Amino acid sequence: MAEKEEKLEAEEKDTKKKAEKAAEAVKSEKAEKFDAMLKELDIQAFQKQEVGDEYGTVLYRSSMEIKGQFLPVIVILDASIYGIVRVIVGSKVVNEKNESDLAAYINEMNSRYKVFKYYTVEDGSLVLDACLPASDEGFEPDIVRTILDVILQHLDETFGDTMKTIWADT
Repeated sequence: MAEKEEKLEAEEKDTKKKAEKAAEAVKSEKAEKFDAMLKELDIQAFQKQEVGDEYGTVLYRSSMEIKGQFLPVIVILDASIYGIVRVIVGSKVVNEKNESDLAAYINEMNSRYKVFKYYTVEDGSLVLDACLPASDEGFEPDIVRTILDVILQHLDETFGDTMKTIWADT
């Protein structure tokens, strides 16, 4: 019995090592370009996290200050043809009282703005995503900076109304 368990444990370790090597083999050229831009411009606002999955996903975490609130920002880059700039506009803010009004507000925002979309997630958080379609070769990291600037300006203009909609019935 012990021999069987040892063999199973060895197989699990081998499988794990193979998965780690496969993940290392998939590098996101987008992430490498983004790293180079951050270094060149001496931007130190991001914390880099390599996920180690089959897509070579790299997360860059930061925050932006809007009306005295610090909103989490995540730039998600991988080997797919997409990159994402994500802002958590409100953590766990959707509830039964504001769900309907917030859905109408989100639909209005989504019909008005092309570069990003709002949505809610299972835990009740309000999220804003900007999708950046680009191959590794065609990826331009300056676009991420531009999108972040556009989002910052948008949130600075609309954050008050967003919060009023969220907290209206509490």
